[in-house]
Amino acid sequence: MLNLSLFRAEWRKIGGNRPVILFMIWIFPIGAVVVTIFALLVNLSMPHEFRTRPNWVEQLLLPWYFPGSELGRLLMLSFTSVVLAGEYQWGTWKGILVRHDRAAIILVKFLTVNAYMLVAFALTSILMGIGGALVAASAGAPYGPPITGDLLGGFARQYLLQVALAVVTTTIGAGYAAVAAIYSRSILGGVMTGLGLATVEVLLPLILNVLARLLRLPEIVALYRLSPTYNIGNAGSWLLQGQGAETPMLTMTLEPLSLGVSLLILAGWVVGLVGLTVWLFRRQDITT
Repeated sequence: MLNLSLFRAEWRKIGGNRPVILFMIWIFPIGAVVVTIFALLVNLSMPHEFRTRPNWVEQLLLPWYFPGSELGRLLMLSFTSVVLAGEYQWGTWKGILVRHDRAAIILVKFLTVNAYMLVAFALTSILMGIGGALVAASAGAPYGPPITGDLLGGFARQYLLQVALAVVTTTIGAGYAAVAAIYSRSILGGVMTGLGLATVEVLLPLILNVLARLLRLPEIVALYRLSPTYNIGNAGSWLLQGQGAETPMLTMTLEPLSLGVSLLILAGWVVGLVGLTVWLFRRQDITT
C-alpha cells in the first residue's frame, strides 16, 4: 500500500534540490516554451507560403518520445543516481530507515522519480500543444487535423500507450542507476556505472554478432530481442507506424515481435530491476 506521507516527504526532498530539479526535470517544459518562441520568430520571418503548419496530434505526442532517447535515458539515470546515491553522500539513510521499511522506501523513490517525469512531460506536452496552436495561427492555418470521435479515440489510445512506454523506459533506466548507486554509494559512481550498463545494452548487437561468429551460432543474435533497447524501439515503432521494427544484424535480420510481447518483456525488466534493487538494499549494511 502506498505510504502517502513517505511519498510527500520524498517529493519535497527532491523538489528542494533546486539545481537538480531545474536542469533534469523542469528543463523540459522550459524548453517547450523556448522552442515555441523560436518557432514563432522563424515563422513570422518567413514568407507566408513557407511558414510551418503543425498539427496538434504530433505536438502533444512529441515530448513523450524523449524518455526513450539516449539523452533522455541519460538524464533519468543521472536523476535517479542523485535521488538514491545522494542519501549515502549526505548521510541521511540512517534517519530514514529508523521509521520506515526498506522496501517501502525504495518503491517510493521509484514512484517519485516516475511522478516527476510524468508531471514534467505532461506539462511539456500541454505547452507544446498550446505552442503549436500559436505557430499555426502565425501561419494563418487551421490547427488540424479536424477533431472527430474516431480520431480522439485513436489519439487517446496512442497517447496512453506512449505515456506507459515512457514510464517503463524511465523505470528501467532508474533500475540501472539504483543498482549502481547501491553498490557505489556515490552520485558520480551511480551515474557512471548506470551509464556503463546502458552502454553495454546499446552495444549488445555487436557483442552478440561477435559471439555468433565465434560460436558459429547465428541464431544467438535473436537474444537481442530480449533487451530493453530493442523492445522500447519495437514498441515505439508499433505505436508510431503501426508495425514492428525489423532489425538488421550482421548474421540475420530479426523479425519484429508483436507489441504485446514487447510490452510483456519490458514489464519483466521493470519487475526484475525493481525487485533486484529492493533485495540488494535489504541486504546492505547502511552503517558501514
